Amino acid sequence: MIGGPLAALLLAFGTAACAVQPALLTSAVSATTSAVSPSTSAVSSSTASASRSASSPAPTSAALRGARLTSVALASSRRGEGLFVTQVGARCEALSGVTADGGARFRSASVITSWNCNGSAPVSWIAADGAGHAFAYGPSLFIASSATGPWRKSPQDGTVLSVSAVGRSVWMLLARCRGAAMTPRGCVLHLVESVNGGRSWRAVQSEPPGAATPGSASGPAYEPAAGQTWLLRVGASAAYVLASPAVNNRGKPDSASLWYTANAGASWSKRRVSCGIDALSVSLASSPGGELIGVCAFQPTAGYQPKTTVISSNGGRTWTLHKGCLLSSGCRDPLYDGYLGQVAAVSNRTAFLVGDRSSLLVTTDGGRRWHAVQPLVGDTSGGTYQVTFVSPSVGLVLGQGGATSENVDLFRTSNGGQTWSKIVPRLS
Repeated sequence: MIGGPLAALLLAFGTAACAVQPALLTSAVSATTSAVSPSTSAVSSSTASASRSASSPAPTSAALRGARLTSVALASSRRGEGLFVTQVGARCEALSGVTADGGARFRSASVITSWNCNGSAPVSWIAADGAGHAFAYGPSLFIASSATGPWRKSPQDGTVLSVSAVGRSVWMLLARCRGAAMTPRGCVLHLVESVNGGRSWRAVQSEPPGAATPGSASGPAYEPAAGQTWLLRVGASAAYVLASPAVNNRGKPDSASLWYTANAGASWSKRRVSCGIDALSVSLASSPGGELIGVCAFQPTAGYQPKTTVISSNGGRTWTLHKGCLLSSGCRDPLYDGYLGQVAAVSNRTAFLVGDRSSLLVTTDGGRRWHAVQPLVGDTSGGTYQVTFVSPSVGLVLGQGGATSENVDLFRTSNGGQTWSKIVPRLS
């Protein structure tokens, strides 16, 4: 299974072009982890990008014409950063742009990095802290700021799974998969923080005890990373770290280890996400009221992946399971179409789900039933790849606009998902 906007680019550019590392291709972070809290005081987009665009390499006109949006990080309802991928000849480039109008236009285009299109893409996602610092990551890390200028690579001891900013506090979750870092459970999960725009990183006061995910020396395993939420911040000091579900040999449904901190990592309490199926990955989100909604995914087949929904109103201590018609015959549930991507909750009862080979889905009854948003947001043959809300009202979906379209479009709502408008993003 291949998913996400970069996979769509593989088809658009050709099967050998812009190949991406499978383990990171669809390792989605939660919608709340790739964007800055709406309460963060964001600097002006034009100010934040001024020195960066002046000092970073500028993309060629050919690169700009072929650029396709792959990830968005919003610092407010209008301002944010975009990650684009393009191909010129045998080279692929990751580009960044700054938006001040909610994603219609991305300006001050600059080159983050480039690579041979037959190789793996070094970045898949973008995050921003609202103070002029941007982070392109997965599996590597590149950082830019209005103060220091151009994008620079920031070497890390592990695969970068997630970067999440709340104010000036930036947390990063790594998977260490080599040598002594490996355990019988796989790659060790390591959490670090930066408070100076990524110039330096330090380990949090204590690590989530025993946090690990399946993998090998080459990185996290592909299937458990598909659609997986790794880090979910719900405040300046509060966060969840989630591992992919552990396979059991007792014939019982799988569960995923979940760690919670309320004191910026000084201590952690361990909980479990009970999936009710033999799950490979879990996508997790928190509503504005603090309720958790998770979607667990089973082994995928061609365009189809059985899923369950789990809800917790007490921070993951206990869960309510909704299986839909998973065990019923003669039943077709929209939740099972397509592959697992991100989930975003705008209330205790309403949440949105995206995924490769799936249009945007919504539940309005706390996960008991899911249905496709009408008219369709995104295309079922291409899919939807990212959903993010900066407030209960304002949100964006990144997805393929039509069955015959090679473009990745933005869909915007300003009324909590009741209606969506299509935006064709442009980079200049």
